[in-house]
Order: sequence, then structure tokens, then C-alpha cells
Amino acid sequence: MWLSLLSLTLVVSMLVGTLIIEAGTAEAATVNTPYKTTMGALTTMTWGGGDARPGFATANGYLYAVWGRGNAFKLRKATTYAGLETAAETTVTGMDPDDWVVGLYYDNATSTFYVTAHVEYDYFLGSVAAHHYRKIKMYKSTNGLASVTKVGDIITSDNSDIHGYVDYPGNYYDFGAGDHNFYVDEAGGYAYIFYVHAWADLRSPAFAQGMFKSERVARCPINQLGDPTCWRNFYLGSWNELGRGGYASDLVNGSNGYVFYSSVIGKYLMMYNNTIASATSLTLQDWTPLYTNTDLSWFYYASALDMDTFSPYIIGSNAIYLELTRRRSAPLTVTNTTTTRTVIDPTYPAESVPDNSPGWDWSFTGTPAPKPTTYIISYQWPYQTHTPGIGFYSDYTVPYSVNYGFGMRMTSTAVNDYVNLNINVPTAGTYHLYSYNATGPAAGDFQLSIDGVNQGSPVSLFEAAPAHPQNGLGYKKTDMGTVTFTTAGNHTFKYTVTGKNAASTGYQLYFDVIKLVQTPPPPPAATFSDNFESGTASGWTTTGGTWAVVTDGSKVYQQSASAATDTHALNGNAGWTNYEVSSKVKVDAFDPGGYAGVGLDARYQDANNSYSFQYYKLTGQLKIQKEIGGVFTTLAVKSYPFATGTWYTLKAVLNGSNLEFWVNGNLELTATDTSLSSGKIGLNAHRANAKFDDVIVQ
Repeated sequence: MWLSLLSLTLVVSMLVGTLIIEAGTAEAATVNTPYKTTMGALTTMTWGGGDARPGFATANGYLYAVWGRGNAFKLRKATTYAGLETAAETTVTGMDPDDWVVGLYYDNATSTFYVTAHVEYDYFLGSVAAHHYRKIKMYKSTNGLASVTKVGDIITSDNSDIHGYVDYPGNYYDFGAGDHNFYVDEAGGYAYIFYVHAWADLRSPAFAQGMFKSERVARCPINQLGDPTCWRNFYLGSWNELGRGGYASDLVNGSNGYVFYSSVIGKYLMMYNNTIASATSLTLQDWTPLYTNTDLSWFYYASALDMDTFSPYIIGSNAIYLELTRRRSAPLTVTNTTTTRTVIDPTYPAESVPDNSPGWDWSFTGTPAPKPTTYIISYQWPYQTHTPGIGFYSDYTVPYSVNYGFGMRMTSTAVNDYVNLNINVPTAGTYHLYSYNATGPAAGDFQLSIDGVNQGSPVSLFEAAPAHPQNGLGYKKTDMGTVTFTTAGNHTFKYTVTGKNAASTGYQLYFDVIKLVQTPPPPPAATFSDNFESGTASGWTTTGGTWAVVTDGSKVYQQSASAATDTHALNGNAGWTNYEVSSKVKVDAFDPGGYAGVGLDARYQDANNSYSFQYYKLTGQLKIQKEIGGVFTTLAVKSYPFATGTWYTLKAVLNGSNLEFWVNGNLELTATDTSLSSGKIGLNAHRANAKFDDVIVQ
């Protein structure tokens, strides 16, 4: 389709790139190329629709376009883009009813179409717009998109067990990962999902007001798209977090970003919230928000499409930007131009959201707390027994349900009515237990028992006038305390009616789910000592250098290759958190060339992440340093007289964020840092023939 150009031009000049560090390697981002974008005249289309971004792919000589919602979304294909206008429109079946189709990719290697979709459970329940919960799925088709089959969930919130705001702590409710853009980098071998993560301010009368959104990204090797567990989130500079339930860093402050590569300027561009950002690398994700383009204000779920190649990923000088939701499009051009930049600064609420990203991900540099193991146990599972003569309905609609809208109702009529539920506990251990139930004017009180032992106190489900009623019911989450299961497998959870509120008109009980949050075991005690008098270095692992137990008055542990660099001897437990490690240290000789040093490692996680407490010969200084992702940062430093052939006692003390460096019983340096919370201990020598003895951890 050829469209006339009536350009509305907005311009920008890019910032000079900075040094980007990833996985221990320094990579300099290229200088951003000045450019401008031009949107042409708006044209109305006669096809499209739906409430999601369209997906495009080329296969077998055809251009395919998909869009729409639910288990029957729409498809058109033609040999040209103009041909889509008159092409037959067919229905693709197999998608779950609540899903919106968004992305499309054809893998020539396997003759398979891959379709991405996002789902919003409980979307029509309640009067609160942000009540629902979102995640992203993958489907595939090997029959030319006659139908699709589900691959599985690929991206969920790091709070994926929370499906309703009633269960969310704090003021900001995290309702998951949603509206997204499916980008495939065939040259690089990865598929990317750029998605919106959203929070709603629970203090707002309507949760949709005061909403905060940010763009995040996950990726998967193209040859693994059939495996829903292949996706990894971009988090703090690396790709190690799971797409399903992992942490993720914010890329930009905004939503509904569409990403493409401009072959004209050699940059990746992201269009979101009427804003333009650019990046030089999808591996680095070095996005710079640049300027606002009002041309984009009429686009919401939009896509770019190259009109020469029909690629939605690599956009040249002949392209369109289109939105099937409201059936409209316009020409899009990107050209090299030197212009004036308008600074766009991200704005977020001052309060941290409870997603282990204190201060939001823009400034978070610490180590997140471990995620507890959580099990959601549905009452739709088969129950064992209940009071004879009462009804037990397993498809009852429960408002604000964790179980996607469905629960169970027991039409109990008297005290001592009961239901026994057969609950499968996946692993033995101690759990915090929560019971989720609907409330209402005809509800009674219950007592929960587990394997015959009462758990928690009696709970009343009476609520005369629920604030946001569905089926005339409200919703309640009850903390039932902790419970220890000595064995995994089935356990009997019994709900017994104990009475009712005087104002209640009945004894009915309404069920949604049980949630079990496993209490992690305490971290291992940091106690250890080794004086090497056994003549061996049992339990120590070394990296580099030449390590051996030798005699120097007594048995000591020596690294004798004085020219060796970055050598370590490691021991202990990766789960150690707060401890002090000390060792006697003597340097027989420093290598005359290079940055020689000797010292202790603490909270050592791997070769690129640890704290070090060291003496450096070249500068004659003691230092506390951290290495994060292979990048060293000095936290504290001072001059110190250090002689070869002399024994010194070095000690590192780590207590939370507080770090101390002691030498011969004197506190010499202190620092504060939150980057590393746990890890092993180590002895290190860099270009130094050094001996260590009497290593103690406590």
C-alpha cells in the first residue's frame, strides 16, 4: 500500500555512548548516530481489529498477518502487503479463551510458526481495573496456522503466585507481565520478548489510577522456542534470571514499547508512550530515552513493517507504522540528521515496590533476597469426604480468585458440618499457610485442622456488604500460621463449621485456594578452621598459581608462583552470610612487575563476584574492593607499611552491609556495601610468593 507523505518531523541528537560492562567483559558502546523520525499521513485500513499488537511473518512466499483475542484469532496472508486488503480472512483455533495474540515468527529450519500471547486472568471480575493478573505464553503451529497448540507459559512476574491484589503487601500491587513485542534477531540467534511490567497504587480509589509501568525484556535461543523454560530475563546486566518467575531490570520508564532495527542509522529503536529510545546492542540493552514524538500519540498496539522485505524486525527507508486495533497506518522514515536532544528523565514512586528491586531497578545494585518456594493448592482438586446431605459445588465463581475466578461452595447448614480435602504437599518442610475464602452475608465460621490437629484460630467468613461484590460475595485471606510436614504427599485438611455471626443468614463456606510458602532453612553456620598440620589442603580448591602445603616452622599453605596472576584458594559454604575470616599471611617475594598483592576473599560467589581485603605492593596500600560482574570497585583505601618476610594477621569482618579490614588486631578500614550478601572465603595472591596459616572463620 502506497501512502502519500505529509510529514510531521521531530528530531533528536544522540548521546555519546558510555562504557558498558557485561559478564566480566568491557564493551564500549558506539557513539549514537543523530537521527530523526518522520511519520506520514494517516490512512484508514479496511481490515484488522482486536485489542493487541499485530504479528507479521513471511513464509513460503506469503506475508502472514495475525491479530485478535481468544481461542479463535484472525489470519490473512497474501504475496504483497497490498494484497492483505482483499485476502480471505480465516480463523485460527487452539488458543486459550483469555489470551491476546501478539507476535508471530516462522522458523524455516523446522517449518514451524510460533505465536506469542498475553493473558489477563480475572479481567472481567470486580470493579477494579488493575485487579487482574497477567503473564505471557507461547503457541506453535506446524499446519500453516490452521490451528495452534500451546507450548506453555514463558514469562511471569517474580511474584507469580500472587494473582490478586488482596494478597499483595505494601502499597503497590504487582499484576505481572503483559503487553509485549516479539522481536527475532536471526543473525544473533535469539528471540526477544519486550514486555510491560505493571504496578497499581492500592491507595488510589480506582487502582488503574496512579499506575506505574516499565519495559523489561527476556530472550530465548531461536532453536529452543519449543521449550517454554528457555526464556531468561535481562537482570542487572546479565541474562541469568528465569523468564518464569525470575527477576528483571527496567529498561525504560514506559509501556507498550515496539522495537525494531533501523538499517538506515544502524541502531535499535524503541517506540513507547510517544517516546523514542535507541540502543546499540540487544545483548547490552543500553537504551537511552531521547525525545517525545507526538506523531505516535494515535498509536497504541502498533508495529513497524518494512515494505520492501516485509520484515517487522529490520526496517529500511521504505516502511509503515500500523495499528490494527483501530485499523490505521502511516509511512515511517528514519534519517540521519543532527538535531537538538530533549532530556527525558524516568519518574517512579518514591516507595519501593515489593519485587526485590528497592528504589526500582533503575538504581538497584544489591543482591535480592532469595524467593521462597510457594505452592498454590486449588480447591478444585478432588476432595475426600463431606457432611452427608449438603451440597459441594466445585465450579462456583469466587471474586478476586487466585484460581482464575473459580472456587468451591459448601452449602453447610449447621455447626459441625465439614469437608475433608486431600492436599498434596510437594516436599516435606515447614510452611507458612494461608487460607483464601470468599465472604458474604450467609457465611459461617470455620476451624481448619491438618491431619487431625487444629491449625490457627476459628475464622469468620461473614461480611454483610462486601466492598466489591461478585455473586454477592467479598474475599478474605487468612494467615493460618506455620505448619511442619515431616513427609511429602497427601495430607488431610479439614474445614469444620464452628458457628456463625449473629447477623449471618447461614453457615455456608466458600473456598478458593490454600497457599503454602516454604520457610527456607537457616543459613549454614560460618565456622571453619585449618592450620594445615595434617600436611594436606583437604577441601580447598584453587584457581591459578602453584599451591601446596610446605613447612615454614610449622605447616603452611603456599602459593609459590610469584609471577602468577589472580590466584585463589577457596573454601567454605556459598550460603555463608555474616562472618569474620582471618589468616596469618607472609609474603616471601613480590614480583617486580605488575600490580602485586596479597589478601583474603569473602562472600566469594564466582570468579567475577566477591569482596577482597588486600595489601597492594605497587601503591603501598590496604584496600577493600568488590568485584561485580568482573568490574572492580574500591570501597576503602589507606597507606600501610608492609614488609616481606614478616607474618601479618589479616581479618575481614562482614555483618550485613558493614565491612571491616583488620591487620594485627587493629581496625584499619571500614566500608558499607550491599552488592553481595553471601559466599565462600578465600586466600588470594597476585604476583606474589605468599604463605598462609591458621585460617579461622567464625
